[in-house]
Amino acid sequence: MRGITFFIGDRRFPSRSDTPKIISFSNFVAPFFNNQNNAVRSESMVNGQSFNNVAGPVIIVGKRVLHVLAHGTATDAPLESTGDGAGFPWIQSTQITRASRATATIHGKRLGVNLLDISNHSMGSGGAMALLVDVVGEERIKMLRRWRSDVMMHHLHTTAHPVLQGFTE
Repeated sequence: MRGITFFIGDRRFPSRSDTPKIISFSNFVAPFFNNQNNAVRSESMVNGQSFNNVAGPVIIVGKRVLHVLAHGTATDAPLESTGDGAGFPWIQSTQITRASRATATIHGKRLGVNLLDISNHSMGSGGAMALLVDVVGEERIKMLRRWRSDVMMHHLHTTAHPVLQGFTE
């Protein structure tokens, strides 16, 4: 799948036909964002393996790649491809939120995930949250183009406060 790189240690493995073997040993995955709102164009965001063997980022992206490849989609197609011959439609952010919340309805309680905490903004705001937790000022975060929305910056400050509480004493 175009734009997906799996890592085993420091070694990079772009998605291709031998992906099933690579995914099983991968400990990081890096989606490449070529066209994304509220972020820098052409950036890659590395996600590490979590301790959750059902909902970790590497497992979820790996399952999606395997699903798309199993349905005859070309290895250079975007991850959101359907492979149905009708082209490659964009997946809307509302669809991502709806699907994530549906999964949380089934597995959320067992995994400790609150249904209302899920939003398609979660991934995009991750970089801004990391900078905020690392005590980078709001204006610098905006200058770095990690997040521009004042409403979302307010949300990040509200969310970051409990995280930072133990570090500011």
